[in-house]
Amino acid sequence: MDRVIEDMIVEILETNPDPAPQKGETVVFNRRKPEDGNWRDAKTLNEVYDYIRMLDAEGYPPAYVYIGEYKLEFSGANKEGNSILAKVKITQEKNNE
Repeated sequence: MDRVIEDMIVEILETNPDPAPQKGETVVFNRRKPEDGNWRDAKTLNEVYDYIRMLDAEGYPPAYVYIGEYKLEFSGANKEGNSILAKVKITQEKNNE
């Protein structure tokens, strides 16, 4: 892989290619807000797993769910059979949902 990158860099420096405009329609995605992290409406285990993974990156608010006055925030999810193993942070706060 490193060799491919090196070859690409050399080619770019030697040929100085012109940039080509992108084709097709522009698709704009809005940045997720903290309230978008609640996965209470997930209907399957796969949806829960995907929700946690989707938000498990620097700069994104974590996936969460409220249970009473407790907020559970999830990260580091791994699917093992019919289970999800994840780290969870539990805080006691007023449920604003």
